[in-house]
Amino acid sequence: MLKRQADLPNINENEVDGIEILVEMSQSGKIDPWNIDIADVTDKYLQKLVEMKAYNLKLTGRTLFFAALLLRLKSDILEGIKPLEERELEESEFFEEIDSDTDNIDLSNVISLDDVLERRTSVRLHRERVVTLEDLIKQLEFYEKLDKKLALKNKQRKFARRAHSYEKFTAEDIINMAHDEYIDKSITALQGMLEKLFKTDDRIEMSELQKTGMDKVSVYIALLFLASRSR
Repeated sequence: MLKRQADLPNINENEVDGIEILVEMSQSGKIDPWNIDIADVTDKYLQKLVEMKAYNLKLTGRTLFFAALLLRLKSDILEGIKPLEERELEESEFFEEIDSDTDNIDLSNVISLDDVLERRTSVRLHRERVVTLEDLIKQLEFYEKLDKKLALKNKQRKFARRAHSYEKFTAEDIINMAHDEYIDKSITALQGMLEKLFKTDDRIEMSELQKTGMDKVSVYIALLFLASRSR
């Protein structure tokens, strides 16, 4: 249950995060915790971030995430964006949506949190409906959890795509990759050696270039690459 203002804890601004900012605004009377206006809360939340920045207080990633999410909610409300579903949610359905766990959401075709916000009707914190601070915090934490889940899933997708592409490589592909990498390293090493030697000498012997650890053939190949690149 949401506490009355008198029971809310004092907030240490040096350690404050997004939720604590909302609680502090409720405690100081800047917002009514029992009747939240999303547009008003968003504006005051952002003003709080400006004040924190002015005092060189650290803004955590969570704090900034909630700022972005509040701005999105405010935008949806002010623009009157309708959900993809044509029907309106009943109040009981609305709060049931907020309480639902992220495990119940199909993320198979979802790339970003914006996709979810566009599809789910629960983002519509209607101005005509009474919404408490507890409801808002629950909503923010829900989407925070969902965002982390999406980030992990996208990372796993990227890894899987990379692994899948490697599966198609032939032995010749791998050898060529290793060869190209070796050539690049040889060119870099030789160029560094040449720049160093030309500072003191106008003429350089092949034996001096072999001090890079390459044999004569490798030195010659690297020189050809440098010449082709007009180095």
